[in-house]
Amino acid sequence: MVEYVMSLSFPNQSRSYEPTRNGVRFWAYDEVFEITFFVDVGVFYRPDSWAAPNEQEVLDAFDRSRSQIQAFAERAYIRHNRSTYILTAANCREADKR
Repeated sequence: MVEYVMSLSFPNQSRSYEPTRNGVRFWAYDEVFEITFFVDVGVFYRPDSWAAPNEQEVLDAFDRSRSQIQAFAERAYIRHNRSTYILTAANCREADKR
């Protein structure tokens, strides 16, 4: 029996801030299939104050953490094989324990 190991690529470096959901959407590909990820701002942004971060601050924080976020995305995709994923601080901490 041959097991297919899914691997993601991230050729598209675009991402978009979604203020109503307080996070960033980005995309990956498994061959020709586009996979959408939404990552909650709490995964990569720890504000110094209670003030809400602006769009540029959130996108800059995402960019600084991109490789770690993509690693979380790969682990989430391998486990669940869906077309849309939501990454939160809680499920990323859980992935770190494995």
